[in-house]
Amino acid sequence: MVSLAPPVLPLTEGSTGTLTITLNASQPTETEIALTTSDPAIVILPGDRVVVPAHTLTIPFTVTGLARGTATVTAALDGTSVTSAVTVQPPLPTVSAFTCPATLTVGATAQCAVTLNATQLADTVVPLSGDAPDVVTIPAAVTVPAGQPTAPVPVTALAPGTVVATAGPLNETSKQAIVRVLSPPPTLVSLAPSPATLLVGASTTLTLILNAAQAMDTVVALAATPASVLTVPATITVPAGAVAAAIPVTGVLPGTTTVTAGPLNGTTVEVAVTVNQLPPTVTSLTPSDLTLPRGGGVAHGYHRSGPSGPDYGAPDE
Repeated sequence: MVSLAPPVLPLTEGSTGTLTITLNASQPTETEIALTTSDPAIVILPGDRVVVPAHTLTIPFTVTGLARGTATVTAALDGTSVTSAVTVQPPLPTVSAFTCPATLTVGATAQCAVTLNATQLADTVVPLSGDAPDVVTIPAAVTVPAGQPTAPVPVTALAPGTVVATAGPLNETSKQAIVRVLSPPPTLVSLAPSPATLLVGASTTLTLILNAAQAMDTVVALAATPASVLTVPATITVPAGAVAAAIPVTGVLPGTTTVTAGPLNGTTVEVAVTVNQLPPTVTSLTPSDLTLPRGGGVAHGYHRSGPSGPDYGAPDE
């Protein structure tokens, strides 16, 4: 034999290549040549021998790279041999998968994941992007470490909406994932002002605050304890897209009552409301027209309203 070519054959995992045996001279009959590999786990041969047809100088045969590494292929005939080194490397990296949580809530941080087609001998940088940066923050790239097939990608939900995230392009491949960001479940934050005061018969408003605006109306139960002091609606609706609602209340009797909103997803808020009696005022002075003789006097009366009710009296003479 003269040669086994090429002397070095590069392959990628799972690919095939061709080696060619060349004889020193063609033979009148078929010639069997023995084949061996130093590591069949790295390179697999078509068999343990090949046959060179009569009157032929060369014979090609196919080898397959199974796993990364280097194996020596030997062709032997009548005490002579030639060799070729077959090196098997990972295939070019491509993006085989990009996965993310289907839904997130505003303010939440989660992990997406980029997966390559095969582990690589060196770090692999994969570009990243999203079509709605105001909805989800996505880093500009992620590095998949050498020897690892996958790398995590931290993302943070900023506002309600939908984003299409893309990993790639990498060697003409890319993958996409869709993430929907939802508002957090509604909870009650505050009920103000605290404390609140008003007079009997007067009306005012309390303000109920949610943690975040919702896509739909939010109905919140209300109650006053004791109920006789103040009128309060049984429920209040916070409109979709709003975080606050005004609650109308009216003072009925003097006293203090506790207004409670909720429960809503495990939260309640309350405020103390004090209803005060109207302060006393003079409502009339009778008679409206009075004529007195010189040096004379007459009794007159007044009418006062106040906490103890009407009071009629006359001044001292």
